Amino acid sequence: MIRLNRLKGRGLVLISLLFCLILSVSLYSIFGLVEATDSIIIDAQGVKVDTLHNSLQIAGRTVDDSKVFVGYKYRVKEDQIFIKLSYVLAIKKGSHHFKIRIKDNLSKINKIYLQGSLEKDKRLLWERSVSRKD
Repeated sequence: MIRLNRLKGRGLVLISLLFCLILSVSLYSIFGLVEATDSIIIDAQGVKVDTLHNSLQIAGRTVDDSKVFVGYKYRVKEDQIFIKLSYVLAIKKGSHHFKIRIKDNLSKINKIYLQGSLEKDKRLLWERSVSRKD
């Protein structure tokens, strides 16, 4: 009887571990990991800011062809926007190229940064011209 209970207990532990593994892989494939800024290439005409229509468009790709773009998040902090791009290893179909469009109030935005997973990993993409007064 004790042996049977041990087997049931081990079975539950194995099922729990398997469930956690499947859940982790599923979440990774949906949300990905934030890519470091030094592995992102922005297209030559890749940053377009339209303060009149409150839209921002950025296009580019990662240097690693084995990764697939899955999404982005951004946050506004004072007069700056920080954008984080997420990628996964090519376990699903997709492209390492990205094109994102953000519609938000850009009237007070002076700088746009690409940011990696670490706060210090940031790269300036755009800065409002000093001569321009919107």
